[in-house]
Amino acid sequence: TSDYNRTREIARVAIHQYGQTTEDTFMDRGMTIDQKRRAMQITSVFENGTPDIQYGTVEQLNDGRGYTAGRAGFTTATGDAYAVVARYTAMVPQNILSTYLPRLKQLADAENASTAGLEGFAEAWTVSANDPRFRQAQDEIVDALRTLLDAGNLPLSAPVVLNTSSYQAVIR
Repeated sequence: TSDYNRTREIARVAIHQYGQTTEDTFMDRGMTIDQKRRAMQITSVFENGTPDIQYGTVEQLNDGRGYTAGRAGFTTATGDAYAVVARYTAMVPQNILSTYLPRLKQLADAENASTAGLEGFAEAWTVSANDPRFRQAQDEIVDALRTLLDAGNLPLSAPVVLNTSSYQAVIR
């Protein structure tokens, strides 16, 4: 669907640009560290139902996106979960999520919501969230995606769907 294509394109570009985002990116846009923290908390409310940042959460929402994981609802069918794991593996080559990279790429490329071949992935993601470098990888992918959207480098013709267990909004 067009929503998948848009999310996949964002994730694809983020994979190539994740290393170019830092805290300074937010300062350059006039956003203070405190404002960034509050924005992260708002996202966490929509994604996880709490203002506490949930780096280790993993759910299968049966929404056609496979697993939804981490602080921003990265999904296995759209490529952004792949981007996070790829970034983490670039930082920490020997990590428990790296073995899932080939399967995550296959699922993302095929826009496939299957969780077959991801046995143990949810547990590995949750355990990895204890590593500050994994949390950093999630933060960097979110920063890259936000930077790309703010710069107008991605089309916004497809709807963005915010989906939690109790709330769904479609923003066009």
